[in-house]
Amino acid sequence: MGALRQAVEQALAIGAISSDVVAQFLAPQTNWQHTVFRLDGHPHLRGVKIDAPDVRAYGKLLAAGGAS
Repeated sequence: MGALRQAVEQALAIGAISSDVVAQFLAPQTNWQHTVFRLDGHPHLRGVKIDAPDVRAYGKLLAAGGAS
């Protein structure tokens, strides 16, 4: 019950009232900073290239009134 209470309080603190948000706060948190993505077992991903994002697009959205 203590973990549920804390999860509900965290959700309310950010203005989220969905049970999905509460469930996310209850899910075990993994320290992703110490994880490494490995291609072992995923040879089909070796050729995938992802371009760096163009963050100027976000500025254009803001200038067009995309932020509330």
